Amino acid sequence: MFSKRLFIVLALLLILLITIGSGVDFPTRPVQIIVPWSAGGATDVLFRAIASVFPKYANGQPLVVNNIPGGGAVPGTMEFLRAKPDGYTLLSFAAPILIKSHMDPVEFSADSFEPVILIVNDPCYILVRKDAPWKDLREYVEYAKQNPGKITIGNGGAGGGTHLAALAFESFAKIKLTHVPFEGGGPAVTALVGGHINSYMGAAPEGLANVDSGQLRILGVFGSKRLDKYPDVPTAKEQGFNFQFGMWRGVAVQRGTPKEIVDRLHTIFYRAMRDPEFQKKARELSLTLDYKGPASFAKFIKDYDKYYENLIKSNKLGNKYKY
Repeated sequence: MFSKRLFIVLALLLILLITIGSGVDFPTRPVQIIVPWSAGGATDVLFRAIASVFPKYANGQPLVVNNIPGGGAVPGTMEFLRAKPDGYTLLSFAAPILIKSHMDPVEFSADSFEPVILIVNDPCYILVRKDAPWKDLREYVEYAKQNPGKITIGNGGAGGGTHLAALAFESFAKIKLTHVPFEGGGPAVTALVGGHINSYMGAAPEGLANVDSGQLRILGVFGSKRLDKYPDVPTAKEQGFNFQFGMWRGVAVQRGTPKEIVDRLHTIFYRAMRDPEFQKKARELSLTLDYKGPASFAKFIKDYDKYYENLIKSNKLGNKYKY
């Protein structure tokens, strides 16, 4: 009898040790992730897809997407930074936030965030209506050169990632466009479909459902290769424009978040990324998955921070630096 009881006690202790060691005591309540853009944009769609499988790997706890749009992502980012560093308030850390820190004098920089995981790195592209007069990027650029400022191009927020992408391409191609900011990619695509703007600089999955339905067309992809879902759409380089620009998206927590919580969140999101249901959804959305853990994501951010700073300064963009 004694040996049987001892066996049971040891078994329970072993289970307890495994439980503590694996960190399964976190989370014990819903986790929110702040998306500082409107619903329907690329970042929002990505994290809603992640949220659909998140509870499988997070003790059954949900991932709640909290959209705080407007202000070039500054209000949402600042609300995240003011939250307690306990792993329950996350940030959808994306290229536009880092870009904003160099475009305007804001209260955050690359060092304000603790990277957890990189999930996607999508190439940008220019969308137009199906009935637009331009069949490809070359015709679009040629028209813009002959009609400076006449083409309007929407973006997901002034000073944000797609805005900078459009500004950078405008500078590269030596054309003049009229930039129209929106509170996220979703509203911008809606405006394009409605004919309120002529074009939109986006990144997957923005506007692709409208491409599939025949409402919009992609003029060119600013990546190293064509999108798998649209093999007939050439890259910008294939059309004579050696220009690349992409939008990356991942997860960050506040500085000071305990390492064990960062590691646990990384594990949850990594498993969610590998989930067959999410991967199927990612293919449908034409997301370019690009995993990086905390250390490699931190280096990635450091490199891109310098790249954006140089790009903004060399093109004399924004109002943070004196030119």
